Amino acid sequence: VSVIQPRGRTVLRVDQVTVSYSDMKRRMAYEYYGSQSFQNTEAVLNVPSVAYQNLLIELTLITRAESELGVTVDDAEFEKALRAKVAVAEDADDAAFAESYRRALSASRLREDEYRQVVRAEALGKKVQDKLNESAPAQVPQAKVEVILVQERAEAEAAIARIAAGEPWADVARAVSLEGDVAQTGGVKEFGYEGGLPAAYDTFAFSAPVGEISTPLQDPSGAGPFWAVRVIERAEMPLTDAQKPAFQAKLYSDWVEDTQAKMTIVDNWTTNDKARADALLPLYNDAFVKARRQLEEQQRPQPTIEIPPAAT
Repeated sequence: VSVIQPRGRTVLRVDQVTVSYSDMKRRMAYEYYGSQSFQNTEAVLNVPSVAYQNLLIELTLITRAESELGVTVDDAEFEKALRAKVAVAEDADDAAFAESYRRALSASRLREDEYRQVVRAEALGKKVQDKLNESAPAQVPQAKVEVILVQERAEAEAAIARIAAGEPWADVARAVSLEGDVAQTGGVKEFGYEGGLPAAYDTFAFSAPVGEISTPLQDPSGAGPFWAVRVIERAEMPLTDAQKPAFQAKLYSDWVEDTQAKMTIVDNWTTNDKARADALLPLYNDAFVKARRQLEEQQRPQPTIEIPPAAT
């Protein structure tokens, strides 16, 4: 056991901060018990990667938010965030806060310093997002395109050949495209910002000459259906209210990714299948027991209720 599951073994290092095997197991329990969506035998398998990614983002915020963006959380802001985290009113007395804090800390399965780090990182994350939103450009490059979605490369090639021969894009799209709204749109996709379009054709939409028809395009992973695409127009445009939430989320994820590229990250977790499986086993067993109880409850015969005959 000391070889397979060394409690103090470092499984992640972010700059000078180290995370041990035991630390990661506690973080997995925090993620698992904190969300009902993980507590089944399929979703629980994602907990090791979710715990790793969330902890990595958390440490990115803790170690780099101030140096990269000048963002900090003072004592008053932390206290407010902590009270919100444990679900107690800001004006609650010390006794009420202490009891709520004790219950929340116990339910988290984390050490107190780990729990407080989670709270600080969440507060930092909100402030980082706000700062990124404030500095976002008033207008961003956007592209309007026509698309045809098909399952096989040969189908995309055939559609492209029909359009090159002179058939209207909308007619071909309505005949072969798998998109659910193609009957109404004729394959036209209204303006979308760079990085917000499907990965299969995002780069093409912002690099190809206007009017050029693509070759069959597929997701960079090499999986999934194929697209034929033609750029209708590109322009610098303000974001619509509908676009803003996803664009702002992208600003944040891009900042995290760019910041992590500058950091020293040593990952001994995602590359160690044995360690992840061993750490997951108690949570998987818990999910299995819950699934079995749920099945037994569903199969339990329901009591019958006899209705007495109506009085005459």
